[in-house]
Amino acid sequence: MKFKLFVISAVLLFSFLQIKAQDKAALLKSQIDQVLSDPFFESCIGAVKVYDLTGNTELYRRNDKLLLTPASNMKVITSSAALIYLGENYKFVTPFYYTGEIKNGILEGDLFVKGAGDPLFKASDLDAAISELAKKGVKEIKGALCGDISLMDSMYWGQGWMWDDDPSTDAPYLSPLTINKNTLNVTITGGVAGDTPSVKLFPETPYFTVVNKARSVPYPVNDLAVTRNYVKFSNDVFISGDIQPGYAASYNINFREPEIVFLHIFKARLEKAGIKVAGDPAIRPLPEDAVYLTGVSRPLIEVIDDLNKVSANINAEMLLIAMGGKTKKSGISFSDGKKYIDSLIILTGMNPANYYISDGSGVSRYNLVTAELLTAILKYYYYSKPSLYPRLLNSFPIAGVDGTLRSRMTNTIAYQRVKAKTGTLSGVVSLSGYTTTLSGKTLAFSVILENFVVRTNTARSYIDRICEIITGY
Repeated sequence: MKFKLFVISAVLLFSFLQIKAQDKAALLKSQIDQVLSDPFFESCIGAVKVYDLTGNTELYRRNDKLLLTPASNMKVITSSAALIYLGENYKFVTPFYYTGEIKNGILEGDLFVKGAGDPLFKASDLDAAISELAKKGVKEIKGALCGDISLMDSMYWGQGWMWDDDPSTDAPYLSPLTINKNTLNVTITGGVAGDTPSVKLFPETPYFTVVNKARSVPYPVNDLAVTRNYVKFSNDVFISGDIQPGYAASYNINFREPEIVFLHIFKARLEKAGIKVAGDPAIRPLPEDAVYLTGVSRPLIEVIDDLNKVSANINAEMLLIAMGGKTKKSGISFSDGKKYIDSLIILTGMNPANYYISDGSGVSRYNLVTAELLTAILKYYYYSKPSLYPRLLNSFPIAGVDGTLRSRMTNTIAYQRVKAKTGTLSGVVSLSGYTTTLSGKTLAFSVILENFVVRTNTARSYIDRICEIITGY
């Protein structure tokens, strides 16, 4: 009798829990429905997918099969593919070589750097090669400073990138030789009223021509404009407008032909270190008899963390080149890397022919994916890649804490619980990732909003509200 009562009690408890779970799911659905019933969505398309990974249950979907522009949620796809197909221990290695002999402090040949597509290569990384030359007693290079950029094809931008994004750092020029994310920092400091403000460039190099038409004015103002003559495909920097005395303003712009800029920055640092370079920077293939000098290594995890935390577009595009390098050693194109994205999509049970992917970063307006696909990738990582899942999860911005989510959901239950990748283009916002609910469940979700003319932060507020709702599940 006691056993029978125990069984009955267990059945009743299970039934009660099921009903309770169903009630919670119904409440979540009604709350998200309420958000999406706002007049904002009369003209804006909203796609939402929410999946309970702990309970292996779909909780919500709306327009989840609709093809939309993902913006930087493309990076979820690219970084997921890179972790699988490159492996978490992969490293970008940029090697330096020289030709000829070193005699009496003179290198009777050329100094080479072979582009490896490291998107986080910094000007300070050049010091590794400079240090090795110093150890060999080199004071002068009789030949040229050369760059080998044979790794990839000549496409310096992704398919569908907009001409009027130039000179924004959101549209970096692509090259196997990247330096400081191919970004030039311009700092202008106001002087005595009537004088021309001072200008400082970083990285430092005399390569850039600066046309400074700005003025220092005797009143509090800062209406400077900093641009590049991108219409004429020039790296000349133009500064105009007014700035008050003693005030410093900093701007970032992209630059063309990053491999040439790389070499000029290298030359400037060599000469600053007391190593004279006789020849001009040149783009040449690495000779077979070149002697290895040293290399600069960058872990894949560092690139992916930076990619997802701060939404670094150049990282995503270079990851595609790196994946393409599994089967090709030179002339690698976007399509060579995209094959691995297609393979990832197949692993999730989806058909890559149902989507259009034209870059790795999401800058392109041509990209068309679904909230269903993004959630499927997140599910695949959770269930099928338990060793890589923490790597992907921890690369995402944390709500209210860091990256592109540092100022969002700060005073809500989603604070620190939502870890997700943001996406933003004109008229598009997206967010895909994971949240840990108040009850301890792990959910995967994807939200894409497209076609709106209100302020971006207004559109984001609807996504943040959905994140609060699902975190409360």
